Amino acid sequence: MSSDDLNKSLAESTRALAKAFIVWGLESMDRVQEFSHQAQEYMQELVTEAKKEQTAGKTNKSSDEEPHYKQAEAPDTVTNDH
Repeated sequence: MSSDDLNKSLAESTRALAKAFIVWGLESMDRVQEFSHQAQEYMQELVTEAKKEQTAGKTNKSSDEEPHYKQAEAPDTVTNDH
């Protein structure tokens, strides 16, 4: 095998290896993006649930801490039975 053939073979191997590395990198980026998207959705769900619980807690606390008494209503008509 001549020196030129060896250099050509080495260049082809290096090119194939670089190409495989790029493909692997692109596939890895896709996986990371998908994982990130799923993690973001999960966190948004948790935040939504936490806000609902916080709102429910405030509603329960306000009704527990501040009793609301219903005022007696005045009669609609006044009758004079004199």
